[in-house]
Amino acid sequence: MRTSNRKLTDEEKRAPLSGFSIFSFRRRREARAELERGEVEELEFRVSRAWNLITCLGPPCCPNTWLLQADSGEVVHVASWTLLRADEDCFPGTHLRVVRLPRTHRLVSASVSGEPVRADRLDEEDEYLVDNFRECEIVAPARLPPGCRP
Repeated sequence: MRTSNRKLTDEEKRAPLSGFSIFSFRRRREARAELERGEVEELEFRVSRAWNLITCLGPPCCPNTWLLQADSGEVVHVASWTLLRADEDCFPGTHLRVVRLPRTHRLVSASVSGEPVRADRLDEEDEYLVDNFRECEIVAPARLPPGCRP
């Protein structure tokens, strides 16, 4: 996995901060302050395995939510109302580049290319273990459901 920091582009500065609960005043304020600092982190990696964490078709019901294992073994949780939509239970591609805010891990943008990756489903008893991940977070192995640990 390749990670790098850079300045926000003008287009990224205008990106809406959506997906917050109407009661998430603190989180929305933190993300806006981080946008004003003007720096983002890029994660770029090859997806070797994917888990689709929703049981519906996604938006408008639920955000597109994934656990993605990189070739390096790291696992990234990504959730978005507008990006990375499932197609017939497949993650859209093998090469992923995400741009996120470095402190709050809010997803700013994502692009994907390559062949689709067949997505697995979590066992029902493991689904509750993924509720507390940030929007775009590299997840420590100890916090992953047993079936998703590298």
